[in-house]
Amino acid sequence: MSSVPPIPAIETRGEMPAWRWLAASLGLMVLLAGVSILLAWRLDIYGILRDPAGRQLITSEHERKAKYLLNQAYVPANYDALIIGASASVNWHGEYLTGYRFYNESVEGGDASEERKLVETVLADGNYDQVPFAKVLQILHRYNGIERAQQRAQAFTDKARAIIGGLLVSVVVTVFLVPCVYLLAHGAAPAAAAEERS
Repeated sequence: MSSVPPIPAIETRGEMPAWRWLAASLGLMVLLAGVSILLAWRLDIYGILRDPAGRQLITSEHERKAKYLLNQAYVPANYDALIIGASASVNWHGEYLTGYRFYNESVEGGDASEERKLVETVLADGNYDQVPFAKVLQILHRYNGIERAQQRAQAFTDKARAIIGGLLVSVVVTVFLVPCVYLLAHGAAPAAAAEERS
């Protein structure tokens, strides 16, 4: 029986002590965090970390998150009126409506709860008592906003009726009509085969 040769010992040269490795790792993490914080403060793309008055900030591809964060400080500091709505009013340019500085709070595919959260965030810091609601309605009427909103609502109502009607018809056909046709076509054959056996 041959003996197994011993495994040679691994030589370690210049091994770093554990406390030194831990200190270097923590130091690198603190340095990276500091650079990241400094860069975020300098860019301040949502106007939260520095004074946003007079700055021109735009929303990113993450529209909901961007508008919520812009409402923290940027919108109250730079705008004195809001456009609130769903997809139909997303492309409205507030600068063309009146002398007020409008910020468009509309969100693609948004619903009332999302708009409410956005507006509540702005109203916590901003003062929007100067713009009377009647003035907003006059602006909407001048640009046919109310009529277009009613037409869009009617179009959605018609589409909803068509979709719900189609679903109801498909359920009735699938649940009732198909089994009845199956019983009529194949129900007589098993009964005839059972009579032949007996």
